Amino acid sequence: MIVSTFSIGWNGDHIVADRSYGGVHRSDDIVIVEITLNAGRTLEVKKNLYAEIAARLETVGVRSDDVIVSLVEVTKENWSFGGGGPPTPENRFQPHSLARMRRRLGLLWAPA
Repeated sequence: MIVSTFSIGWNGDHIVADRSYGGVHRSDDIVIVEITLNAGRTLEVKKNLYAEIAARLETVGVRSDDVIVSLVEVTKENWSFGGGGPPTPENRFQPHSLARMRRRLGLLWAPA
C-alpha cells in the first residue's frame, strides 16, 4: 500500500512544497490561499471556487500550478463576530451586508 502525503514548510526564505504533488509543476512562486467558511458547500461549488481563484490570480501573473487552496470548514457555532460570544441574530451577517461587503472588498466569492 502506497500512502501519499503532502506537506508545506518554510525554510526561512521561502515556502517549500513538493513540486509535482497532485500532478502539477510548481515553481518557487507558490501562493497559498486558506479560507475558513461555514460547512455545507457542494463539491461542485468548491471546484468552481478553486478554478475562479486560479483564473483570477493568473491575470496578475501567478501560474495556476503555483496556487494551493485550502478550505477549512467549520459549523456556524464555531464563529464569534465580536464581543466574545457566539453568533446571534443581532450580530451575524445578513444577506444585504454580505452583498455590500463583497462589493466593497471585490471578493471573488462570499459565504452563503
